[in-house]
Amino acid sequence: MDMELEGNCVLHISDDALVIAYLQVGEVLIKLTPKERDCVVHKAKRFKWEGEVYALLRMWVDGQVKVVRITIRF
Repeated sequence: MDMELEGNCVLHISDDALVIAYLQVGEVLIKLTPKERDCVVHKAKRFKWEGEVYALLRMWVDGQVKVVRITIRF
């Protein structure tokens, strides 16, 4: 399971708004410390945002792909 520690909480990738925003736009749009920015970019490397279906995909080095979340927009 892909989770990161944030403060005293465990944050699942589908709840990490900064990483999802980075995946959607391709850049960090808010001011972060260099360490926070590096963490967002590093965590995002394992995922892909598929815009046509609004899906968050987990990408493995061996080519395996897993759908982590699908968001339906009307």
